[in-house]
Amino acid sequence: MKALLNALKTRHSILLARISDEERKPRPDGLRLRNLRMLRLSLSGQIAALERQERLQPAH
Repeated sequence: MKALLNALKTRHSILLARISDEERKPRPDGLRLRNLRMLRLSLSGQIAALERQERLQPAH
């Protein structure tokens, strides 16, 4: 599960960078920004759910 969590966090960081890049453009693409933000929000939810699940599971 840690590998999945790390992969999701990496993707989240990449999306943050892409959002930042798009926002810096002279004419940002609103639709692209919306889609990137929705993906980032989805990843945030998945990350939170996995972290919550990890906290609730007893350590082996």
